[in-house]
Amino acid sequence: MKIAQIAKNSSTNVLITLFAVSVIAAMVSIELHAESSKPTWSNSLVVDVRTENEFNEKHHPDSINVPLSEIQKGNIDAFKNTDKEFIVVVCRTGQRAATAIKYLENQNLKAKLENYSSFEYLSTLEK
Repeated sequence: MKIAQIAKNSSTNVLITLFAVSVIAAMVSIELHAESSKPTWSNSLVVDVRTENEFNEKHHPDSINVPLSEIQKGNIDAFKNTDKEFIVVVCRTGQRAATAIKYLENQNLKAKLENYSSFEYLSTLEK
């Protein structure tokens, strides 16, 4: 009788422990998701959609250049292959970035798209 009671108590303890671990894991997951709910340099692919000449004149060193004309031709491998949570799109005034985002919204990308308008606005992006 004692062995059966010990076994029952052990099973209950295991179930309680597993439940507690799953609750803690869920809380950590929610907290991590809340921390990364906005674009930062570490969770974003920053894409400048200006022409190559404009990009070469001045750009943020951590951005890549994929001109709008290339996006419109379907050259979007950089967007599809990223493991980043966000794709931050910039240009000179925000107009080409908006056009690029409109095109990219229909491409079933995993990352969230953000228009940061001018590449100079990237200074507001946290590290």
